[in-house]
Amino acid sequence: WMVWTAALRLRYKHWEAALACSLVLVSQVAQPALLGNDSLSQVLGGVFGVASIWILSAPLFEPGPRRISPGRLLASAICYLAALFSKETSLGFALVAGAIAALVSFCQTSWRARLKSLARTLLPFALATIVYLTARINAGGAISHSGEYRLHFGLNVLRNLALFLFASLNPYSTVTTAVAFQTRHRDLMLAIGTSVIFLWLIVITGALIARRYLMIVLATCAVAALFPAVLLDHVSELYLYNALPFLALLFAAGFGNLWYRGRATRIAVSICVISLLCGQILAVRQKSAMMFENGVEAAAMRATLSGYIHALPPNGKILLVGDN
Repeated sequence: WMVWTAALRLRYKHWEAALACSLVLVSQVAQPALLGNDSLSQVLGGVFGVASIWILSAPLFEPGPRRISPGRLLASAICYLAALFSKETSLGFALVAGAIAALVSFCQTSWRARLKSLARTLLPFALATIVYLTARINAGGAISHSGEYRLHFGLNVLRNLALFLFASLNPYSTVTTAVAFQTRHRDLMLAIGTSVIFLWLIVITGALIARRYLMIVLATCAVAALFPAVLLDHVSELYLYNALPFLALLFAAGFGNLWYRGRATRIAVSICVISLLCGQILAVRQKSAMMFENGVEAAAMRATLSGYIHALPPNGKILLVGDN
């Protein structure tokens, strides 16, 4: 619903808005967020984070002076705080809020008024972040690293961004993709790589044709929503869930810009949209079946180990050894 209303705010045609919603509904990126053990935190973090931006950006599309009312600012900050306490990867929505605040502030007549508006808008988000970090530290949670998850700024950022971009427009299952690369299945790797490159070329071409300013804003919001996950040593497609609404709007606009450029482009867009949507649905079904099978096997393993677990001495360990 938020993606639909955001698309209408941005003056998308109804079929473009429906396409953006469809990409959010069937994306294989959402599958681990909805069905995995981490579902509640990731889904709530994404929903509250996007709701925060949805509320904050409303003045950009309303007639009259573009000013964020105190009530709307408070509601947006509360949603952001709820997103933070749902999952730490929601910190990126503060950067998205900063971009929205800058756009609203830029509408002021003087630099003094712009800086004042920017500071007023960002203050609640800064306070919410401080509250969350303080609570996290007092609860014993790590800030810069946690277990195998370590943050640093280096080539890992470029690698993570490339992986996220690749996964966002991959018409094949990411499981199939990973297996193809691990087993060096060249034909399948070529098919996957060619498909992703072709889809990105179509989207980029559409982005360059019209509404370039909108494309830049959506791309910036998508990248910002990936913070701080993009700084991790290793990432999961689960983290792409926060950027999914912005990417869906970006892709729908790119396809929409090309739709009215002639018969050849319509054919190309139709092929891209159909392959992307069908590929996502098949990937979701594959991953869901695999998760169910893993759950059944894990439950059987847990039942076998139950007797040993209760008999363990303090600090004891159970080592699982394969038959072969």
